[in-house]
Amino acid sequence: MPKRWLDPAFFTDEKMKRATVPERLLAAAIIAHQDDDGRLKGDPAYLRAIAFLYDDYSLEEVKAMRDHLTQANPNIIIYENAGDEYIQLRRHKRYQKPRYYHPSKFPAPPEWPFEEQQPSGDQRETNQQPSGNQKVTQGEGKGLDLDKGRGKG
Repeated sequence: MPKRWLDPAFFTDEKMKRATVPERLLAAAIIAHQDDDGRLKGDPAYLRAIAFLYDDYSLEEVKAMRDHLTQANPNIIIYENAGDEYIQLRRHKRYQKPRYYHPSKFPAPPEWPFEEQQPSGDQRETNQQPSGNQKVTQGEGKGLDLDKGRGKG
């Protein structure tokens, strides 16, 4: 897995003060575990494993944290494909600069690619096409900038 880096501004962002401490940890884990296309599994069991392995949070609590981050942030999208939940970070390319690009193993959200993330040349092309059975949840833009992070792959 490529290394991901958090921009120091992640910790001082005024919008992050609306998040609880566990939600901030979940946000950092989402950034750390995204792939080169800004995607990762979005089901609460997976998120609990990557963010709270040594803590006692229920799946319901993790789902509520994930959903709050989604509602507060227009840059994080939760979508379903074939009954599985995924997360897409819309602006991940602004902060994550993988050295060697690896296409995502996860399906793209239905509206992929986003305007601000047009693939450039063959480096960013993937074979992942959204299927017709996807449901998307997008934030309202009232808060958290979850995409703050920088890194090299």
